Amino acid sequence: MAVNLFEIVEQIKRDKQPRKITGRQLFKAFNFERRTSGNCWYVDKFLADNSLMVEPHYNEVWIDDTITLMHKPIATTNIPADPIRRINVLESATNIPTYVDNSASLLEATTLMQVNGFSQLPVTNNGVRGLIGYISWETIACAKINGVNSDMVKDYVNTNVAVLSPDTPLIHAVEVVQKHDFAVVIAKDKSLFGIVTVNDITSQFIAETEPFVLMNELECHLRNLMRDKILLEDLRKLCQREDKEITSIDDLTFGDYIIVFGCEEQWEKLSIAAERKTFIQNLDAIRNIRNEIMHFRPEGINAAKKSQIESMVKYLRQLTSFRK
Repeated sequence: MAVNLFEIVEQIKRDKQPRKITGRQLFKAFNFERRTSGNCWYVDKFLADNSLMVEPHYNEVWIDDTITLMHKPIATTNIPADPIRRINVLESATNIPTYVDNSASLLEATTLMQVNGFSQLPVTNNGVRGLIGYISWETIACAKINGVNSDMVKDYVNTNVAVLSPDTPLIHAVEVVQKHDFAVVIAKDKSLFGIVTVNDITSQFIAETEPFVLMNELECHLRNLMRDKILLEDLRKLCQREDKEITSIDDLTFGDYIIVFGCEEQWEKLSIAAERKTFIQNLDAIRNIRNEIMHFRPEGINAAKKSQIESMVKYLRQLTSFRK
């Protein structure tokens, strides 16, 4: 059965989905009857020009057997299409916060704050879609100082509440929260979407930066283990460079550390009270984790990997603390 190869190719380009054809149908599209070297060259060039491939190759099967015409694999990345970190990465920014109605009693509001350990509560006059401000221990105290003696929430509301959308860049949210102590996240339909506090921002930045801090300390310990123990010329021989000459230990990469520590001759010079093979295996595992950290994987590293780095840092602290 004849097929319109060129229409199929356009479909594959659009949806990147493979299509089934036979070798004969592929060659027939160019009015070729046989798989001669010249005809194969022409077909292969057409496939290459259109970033296509066939599996299995048409020369590996009978000409009437089915082969799969597909787009060549496209390079991908785990980095999201939107590289901006937004506040919706914070759990609190995507959970409807506890709030109180403007007509509620002050006792209800203070009870909610005490039970939940909150410093403030959003105040609404129409459920989740009626944000008018907030009440906090501070607004209550200020009102009391100024002579307010009401037992209703409405008399203690501050309408100057910071509002953010779920797609607000995290770095901008930091500025807002730093200025106002917290911000209420409002969805497109004007409903309460979440709340972000200084503690939420701090926790997020600790989670994101701690692995970098730990890795920096770990590498500093490794460099200190080599300090004044190894000749510069030995480093240059072991860790050859074409782009940049090694002038100090600071020029070494993490892979270089493994090479140096893995060299039996240099290992003896370092006088480390450890079994070399086990030490290197752990370093190599850390190297793989380091690659995940430095490549800014959006999901970060899991608790087990973080614990692995922490354990290695703790161990290296012990090793370096006794060295002169």
